[in-house]
Amino acid sequence: MTDGIQRSQSRLGETQQDLATGRRVHSYADLGSNAVRSISAHSMLSRHKAEMQVSKHVETTLGLYDTHLTNMDNQLTEMRTQMLTALGNEDGTGLQEAFEGAFERFRDSLNADEGGVYLFGGSSSEVKPFMPKDFQAAQWNPTVNAFRSDGNQAKATIGENHTMTFGIGAREAGEQIYDAFRTLSQAAPFKDGEMTWGNKTAIRTALEQLDDGLGKLRNVNGENGRKMAKLDAITEAAEKRSLVFERIISESEDADLGKVATDLAKHQASLQASYSVFARLSSLSLTNYL
Repeated sequence: MTDGIQRSQSRLGETQQDLATGRRVHSYADLGSNAVRSISAHSMLSRHKAEMQVSKHVETTLGLYDTHLTNMDNQLTEMRTQMLTALGNEDGTGLQEAFEGAFERFRDSLNADEGGVYLFGGSSSEVKPFMPKDFQAAQWNPTVNAFRSDGNQAKATIGENHTMTFGIGAREAGEQIYDAFRTLSQAAPFKDGEMTWGNKTAIRTALEQLDDGLGKLRNVNGENGRKMAKLDAITEAAEKRSLVFERIISESEDADLGKVATDLAKHQASLQASYSVFARLSSLSLTNYL
């Protein structure tokens, strides 16, 4: 009777474990002939999860590039409109402040960081990729010395045997735009009211440089957008493959919770019956028959 109770307790414990874990097997030995298939599925699923983590990091980085490049485009387009208006009206009111503010935002975008690592720094991720501190300093800093980024780009494995090269350098995104700021800085100050001949000439030259720079900036952002779209497609395909591996594992290892609940009730009733019989047997003595 004691052995029977212990067997009932063991079966009940196994059923409770199945219910708690949602698994009907708790070691590869329990899988039998399905062990090799399950191990392979686990291995592939782990690999895909690791690649998904890398993909999420790359996706975040590409998203940050898109945000900063789009902001620069919007701000510089607004500055361009102000320059054209000033030329048309021959009035430089507010231009100096507009140039200084646009330069600050341009500098802050190129020196943006993620977790202490400069986004536009290339391999020099711990050194500010853009050096001039303000609009006035641009006139003293030639373009060749203004940027500290290099052309090196990061690489990441983001899918089944697929490596993506990504990363944008500050020089790549802003070199020609900086030329426009430098032209304007050398012609400064721009005072309110009628502009000087030098101011007008500088604005016309800077507009040409700015148009070239905006064209390059948009090309860079467009290429970044194509990489984002490609990453989305690869990630979607990887997620579908992960679902296949999870289904294979589930078929081999997951418990049928409905059956587990039925077995749990059956084993509990059996154990309670064993306890009841054991209690009655334990209470028997010769006095019951005398």
